[in-house]
Amino acid sequence: MAETYEQALYNGNRPAVDVQIYDGQNVTHLNDLTTGVTVSGDVAQACRKCEISLANSVDGEVQRFSVSMGFEVRVYIGSDEVFRGPIFAYNLDDRGMGTIVAYDYNYYLTKTADSLRFDGKKASQIIMALAGKFGIDIGAITDTGYIIPKHIYRDKTLYDMMIIALTETEKKNGRKFSLVNRWGKLYVKERKEELRRVVIENGRTLLSASYSKSNEDRSTTVKLVGNADVSPIAGTAKSADSVKAYGTMQHYEIIDEPLNKAQLDAMARKILETLDVTKEEYSVEALGLFDVISGTAIVVNDRMSNMYGAFYVDQDTHTFDVSGLHTMSLKLSRTLDIPREDYEEPEKAAAKSTSSGGTTTTTGAKLMPSGDYQKGFVATAYDPVLGGINANGDPGNTATMTKPTAGRTIAVDPRVIPYGSVVAIKIPSMPKYNGLYLAEDTGGAIKQKRIDIIIDGRTAAMNFGRRDVEVAIIERGKGPADARAKSKSWSKYESKHIKTVTKTTVTPTSASSGDTQSKVVAGARKYLGKLKYSFGGANIPGGYGDCSSYTQFIYKTYGNFTMGRDTLSQIKVGQKISSSKARAGDLIFFKGTYRAGVSHVGIVTKPGMFINLAGGGCYEASYVSGYWAKHYMQINRVLNTKLEDGSVVPPSWFR
Repeated sequence: MAETYEQALYNGNRPAVDVQIYDGQNVTHLNDLTTGVTVSGDVAQACRKCEISLANSVDGEVQRFSVSMGFEVRVYIGSDEVFRGPIFAYNLDDRGMGTIVAYDYNYYLTKTADSLRFDGKKASQIIMALAGKFGIDIGAITDTGYIIPKHIYRDKTLYDMMIIALTETEKKNGRKFSLVNRWGKLYVKERKEELRRVVIENGRTLLSASYSKSNEDRSTTVKLVGNADVSPIAGTAKSADSVKAYGTMQHYEIIDEPLNKAQLDAMARKILETLDVTKEEYSVEALGLFDVISGTAIVVNDRMSNMYGAFYVDQDTHTFDVSGLHTMSLKLSRTLDIPREDYEEPEKAAAKSTSSGGTTTTTGAKLMPSGDYQKGFVATAYDPVLGGINANGDPGNTATMTKPTAGRTIAVDPRVIPYGSVVAIKIPSMPKYNGLYLAEDTGGAIKQKRIDIIIDGRTAAMNFGRRDVEVAIIERGKGPADARAKSKSWSKYESKHIKTVTKTTVTPTSASSGDTQSKVVAGARKYLGKLKYSFGGANIPGGYGDCSSYTQFIYKTYGNFTMGRDTLSQIKVGQKISSSKARAGDLIFFKGTYRAGVSHVGIVTKPGMFINLAGGGCYEASYVSGYWAKHYMQINRVLNTKLEDGSVVPPSWFR
């Protein structure tokens, strides 16, 4: 009997990676060009993503393979297909190092929108009808059972419609379903509470594990105020046990809906259920099993991190190198969190609108003037990978058909702030998000003086919560086309307005002094020639560690800046910048040194040079020539920068 993949994994007989490109007629194998492959997914996303790193050069001047948009990527491990989907992006540098980006075919569910009505249909029937209407290949579609009396979808993506129908089904019969794409076809599968027989533990497949818990975002009481402008009504909820154990931490919110006290109390109790929790985060890195993906359940046993028992995979990243080494990084949860979206009956009549001078205004909405900051705005945050206001998942489009981008995109009521407007935002309670933004999205809840800001990451978006902000239109937009144009040359608009905005939005403090960069570099250089490299080690004061423990220690000790322990977490910190803008104190990342994807990190000491802890110890080297130039990946700015006028700006100014 042939070995299973798991048996081969444990025995060290790993199957080879086979990367194929299908142009509709012929298959081309790219194995001799491929330097690494990553396949990733998130339980909150519509589709899976594949990135293929290539050495695509004959002699440094000619490409060996011409990559075309729309060609189909197929990735096999042995005889098992682990990914199939079309190419949507290709990047190539002057050294011939390229990256293909592909998404599975569920991507198209987020790219197609319509307004449709369904009467007396099951969710499974709605999904099959949508697939038939828009030419989507389908596999097995599980019968969802419940017949939905009527659903009207207005301006929804196909993914929205399907998730809404499945959410309604779960409410009625308790059955959970997921949308998956295999072999280029859409499947609807029921999620049953069954544990996959995979055990990740020390001594077998576990490489590293981490666990954290926090009450920093906990609330033990909730107060909601309705009818605030006329005769305020308060609804409250309180957890006496939590108050006794952790103290009083009150969540306060003004509710725009016309609710009575009983309704506000009920809403407060429901909100308290979600806020009165200790947040726990689990992550593991292990030898890879290609069918352990987001949404599956596994068992983890690790004594040090106290991770025992069953977990669900929230996010997965599988990394394959050309030798067949396969590792996976997993974000885990004790509960199964699947995409959900409640059905809301569309308004029966659209608001009356009038047009004047090319600007459309709607009854009840007042076009905001340009110039000075206006108070009274409320901001919330969203992350496209969690669904966002359009609930499209990542990748997706904004309402103006731009790509949602953290640090740039905001959702607005276009009747108040026109699409394409360059907007300055001040957030007194969280100034690190002060800055310039582009009005390019909207949503059903974004009305009047409500805005939504894209923020990277589930935790960061939740931490932002709901905040009072001040808003100024720096340059009035002219509509969706203007938003699309400005998004393509956003850095030009930032440079144009940065001086005006920084004088009013950023206040220098001792914690954000521009001298921090030089302190970090000086601190890093103290260890030149004094450290030994130890993979997984983290005792820099004791004389040993690895690359990421070194950068973590230096930034914490000399920059008062805390970041994650490994390169996978550190690369998510700060703002990615062009190598031409590198400054002392920036983080620099390298790929493919011992695995595909990010694998090494150091600190820029001056343009072209960096300091790091590697096999040769702690030393300074060039990243524009020699070994490190061949593995260069990107540079992130993580520390605030002092401008010539003395003002201090955050890393996002340099995106």
